[in-house]
Amino acid sequence: MLRRVFETAIREFRATALTKAFIFGTFVLPVVIWGVLGAAGAAGLFNPTPEPLVGTIAIIDRTDGDAVAPKVEAYFDPAAQQARAEANAERMRQFAQQFGLLNAPATDGEGAEEAAMPDDAEPAATPDEGDAQGEDEATTAPAGPPRDEVRVTLLSDDTELASLDERIRSGELLAAALIDGDSLAPDKGVFALKTAQSVKRQQAQKIENAIEDAIIAQRFEMQALDRTLASSLSSRPRAQAATVTETGETKGGDAAQVFVPLAAVMLLLMAIFIGASYLLMSTVEEKNSRVMEVLLSAISPLELMTGKIIGQGLVGLVILVIYGGVGVYAARQFNFGDFVGPGMLTLLTVYFLIGYFMFAAVMAAIGSAVTEIREAQSLQGPVFGVVILFVYLAIFAGMQDTNNMLSRVLSFVPPAIPFVMPMRLANPAAPPATWEIAATIVIGLVSVVVLVWAAAKIFRIGVLMYGKPPTLMGLIKWIRMA
Repeated sequence: MLRRVFETAIREFRATALTKAFIFGTFVLPVVIWGVLGAAGAAGLFNPTPEPLVGTIAIIDRTDGDAVAPKVEAYFDPAAQQARAEANAERMRQFAQQFGLLNAPATDGEGAEEAAMPDDAEPAATPDEGDAQGEDEATTAPAGPPRDEVRVTLLSDDTELASLDERIRSGELLAAALIDGDSLAPDKGVFALKTAQSVKRQQAQKIENAIEDAIIAQRFEMQALDRTLASSLSSRPRAQAATVTETGETKGGDAAQVFVPLAAVMLLLMAIFIGASYLLMSTVEEKNSRVMEVLLSAISPLELMTGKIIGQGLVGLVILVIYGGVGVYAARQFNFGDFVGPGMLTLLTVYFLIGYFMFAAVMAAIGSAVTEIREAQSLQGPVFGVVILFVYLAIFAGMQDTNNMLSRVLSFVPPAIPFVMPMRLANPAAPPATWEIAATIVIGLVSVVVLVWAAAKIFRIGVLMYGKPPTLMGLIKWIRMA
């Protein structure tokens, strides 16, 4: 018996996994996608290096003392550009750290400063220090975006902005701006700006930012306020959050607590449904083409169904390994590797097998009871509806808290076990208790035995039945008859 089941499983696996369509969709297509994305990223399409601004900006400054134009010129000073680049890099680092993409730095004294930079890095020099250090310091500094080389020309107050159109059109000027007293109004300040057609949108945004920054600086100066102090006082503090679990303290950003569980559910859902759907289609096709009758002359219905379930299960397992491997690699690239260790991967595989055998048994029963694809689709609709409902509930509840009452109750409902428990397991901050894991596995295995037993009875009668497909009560009657 085992030999016939094994041979049927290998035949089923080869008939699905060794086809050109499956190989292309499962192996070649992901490689092509990753290759294209990698090439696009290497070419800078996703993070293009901004082209530097090179040229002259004319400003008609009608404010008291022509106070704004010098500040626009200072905005493009090399030292100011370097300071902004470092500040942007620090904000990105803090953003990544907040969402769990970087390890949290130390929080006390010098340790915090050391954690914010590599061991071999030197503290950032001030602009004056940078001038004194010379070219050696410049050669060791990290490469940043190209520096803008912008000259600011201050025009007389009586100059009309429209008179500069020809100079802008000819390329003599990158842009021209008119700034007056209304521009300094704190409630609705505006300024007029014209840019050359050759100036790209990203470059035009730089010019707008420079003038806006200069106007804001002048507003603070008019109110005798320290802009740097005001910005630092209004900056929001960040929490270095940690959750105290049964095994100790677990650190994890918001992204880790949301995206890792969600990715686990989506991966299992894809692997389970692809494998079960292949089983359904294979069963219907073999029954419709009368191949099933030939197979039953050499093997029993139970052996045939078991072999088909195992063979398509191997297909689903291949999909799980391929896309799961990509997911684990991506998790390690984004510093989520600690959340997908060997123990969790083993449990995810166990829940995949439980979920697959549950739905494979249902799909095998449906496939044996019909003779056409459209009949199978009408019967599998309610099954998919129930599964989608449980998946939705799992995601809805888990996105808020994977250990809330709804998630814990769904963990013990057989159709929801393969989707709720992986989401709870993948939450690094609040994993489920050990007894819950053991109990849900036992319930899942018992459910698999019951469903396979019922599916075997339906399969034994259905594979040789043709004509109008049975109703739900008819399937129950088949179970009793067998």
